[in-house]
Amino acid sequence: MKLLRTTLAVLAGGGCLLAVAVSLASPTWEVEVRRTVRAGPAAVHARLDPPERWRSWATTETEQIGASTGPSGGAGAGLEWESDRVGSGRIELTASDPAKGVWFDLFTGDGVEPVRCAILLASAAEGACEVTVVCRGEAGRGPIARLLWPSALGEIERSLARLLERLAAHVEEAG
Repeated sequence: MKLLRTTLAVLAGGGCLLAVAVSLASPTWEVEVRRTVRAGPAAVHARLDPPERWRSWATTETEQIGASTGPSGGAGAGLEWESDRVGSGRIELTASDPAKGVWFDLFTGDGVEPVRCAILLASAAEGACEVTVVCRGEAGRGPIARLLWPSALGEIERSLARLLERLAAHVEEAG
């Protein structure tokens, strides 16, 4: 009987700790990656706006990128895709500044709020540019999603780092 009471007390304590962890878990997340590119901000920006140019560097699955949407460039311009690996989605520019970068919303096929992203540009020494990709989103409303979400952040960070590497390679190869 004492063993049963001890086991139940440990389980109840673990449940309380889990409830506290879920209640303290942030409902939002943010990931940031940075890299220096051997080109000026204008050369990098030229690959970001209009989004149609993302076809040449943003993914290795270029045949999966669909139609451009909205205006040809600037706020409202976008690009859609469909992929067996990552599903459907689109990006839509919300702002664009050749000296500072682009801001965009990333919509995925899951119907949740868009992920807010920016590719920020800052001049660096000797004609180089510091490029920073920042994305912020919602972890989900359910307690399980909020609890498990931190394990997904590492993969998001790696994906953004690969995206930034492809952008840098494309810009640097073009000279």
